[in-house]
Amino acid sequence: MRKLPLFVLTFLLLNSGCSFNFLNRYAATEDQLERAKSQLNADFKALEVAIENLDTKVEEAYKNKTALIPKANKSQYKTAPTGVYYREPRLARSDVWLSAYKKQSVSAKEVLYFTESLEEDFQNTVSTNEAIVQVYYNSKDSMCKIFPPVDSVKAFDPKMIIPEFNFYYMANETHNPEKKVVWVDEPYLDPAGRGFMISGISPIYVDSNLEGVAGIDIRLATLTDKYSRGDNEGIVLVHETGLLVSASNRASEVLNLPPFKEKVYESTVKKDTFRTDEYNLSKHKDPQIQKLLKKCLSKEHVNTSIDALGKTVRLSCSRLGSIHWLVISLNLN
Repeated sequence: MRKLPLFVLTFLLLNSGCSFNFLNRYAATEDQLERAKSQLNADFKALEVAIENLDTKVEEAYKNKTALIPKANKSQYKTAPTGVYYREPRLARSDVWLSAYKKQSVSAKEVLYFTESLEEDFQNTVSTNEAIVQVYYNSKDSMCKIFPPVDSVKAFDPKMIIPEFNFYYMANETHNPEKKVVWVDEPYLDPAGRGFMISGISPIYVDSNLEGVAGIDIRLATLTDKYSRGDNEGIVLVHETGLLVSASNRASEVLNLPPFKEKVYESTVKKDTFRTDEYNLSKHKDPQIQKLLKKCLSKEHVNTSIDALGKTVRLSCSRLGSIHWLVISLNLN
C-alpha cells in the first residue's frame, strides 16, 4: 500500500481540525441562541399572564366603582400650584396624579378614588416578578396611578397628555383592534424617571369604550443583566428597527457599539423619546453591520460571520415570535 507523504497527512489533519473547530463554534452559537429564545419566550409568556391578571382587576374596579368611590379617603388629595390633582407619595403605596392639561371633571377624579382598591394588586404584580420595575394604570383623562411611587408632581410635565404617548396609544383600537395584551418593544424613555424601558400594556374597555390602559415596565438594564450576562454574554437583542435592546459590553465591542449608559434626566419627558442613532444598527457607520441587520430581517434564521477586532466572529440570528426583536448569538471565544 502506498504511503501518503508527511506534508499531505499534516495538511489533512490541520484541515480536519479547522473543520471540527468551525463546526464546534457553529454548534455553540446555535445552542446559545436556542437557549436564549426559549428563556425569552417563557419569560414573556409569564409577563403577559401578569398583565392579563392586572387587566382583570382594573375592570373589576370599574364595575364596582359605585360602591368603591364612597370608601375612598378624599381628604388626602390636593391640587398642586401647577394645577395637577394628586395624592402625596408614600413608600408603601401607589402614586396617583391627574394632569392639568384640561379642566378636571368629577368623573376624571373619581377614577383616582375607586382605583384605591388596586393597591394590593399593584404591589403583588411587582413583587411576584423580578423583571417588572413598575406597574401602572393610565386613564383616558391622563390620570396615572403608578407603583412603586414616584414624585409625579416633579417627574411629570403638569400638562402631559398621556394618550399621546406610545405606552397608551399602542393599546388603542387603531393600533390594537384585537384588544389584547401588546408589547411596546421599541425602547423608549420613561417619563417617570426610571430610564429606558419596554412595556407590556392592555386596554381597559367598559361598555365598548376605551377607559384607559394598564401596563408593566421592564428596564433595559434588567434585560441586559438577565439575557446578556454570564453564559449568555454573546446574546444581543435588537428591535426590528435596528435599535439595540440588550447587549453585554463584550458583545457591544464586537459590534462596535457604545456601552449601555443610564439616562440622565435634565427635564421632564414631553413626548415619545427613543434611543439615539449611535445604538441603531441600521444607521451603523460600518456597512457590514448594516448588511448584517438586513440579512437577519430578511430571513427567519441566519448563520453568518462578521470581521471584528481583527478576527472572524461567527454568529446566528433569529426572530423572536410575537415580539418585534431579533436575537443575535455571537461566538465570543
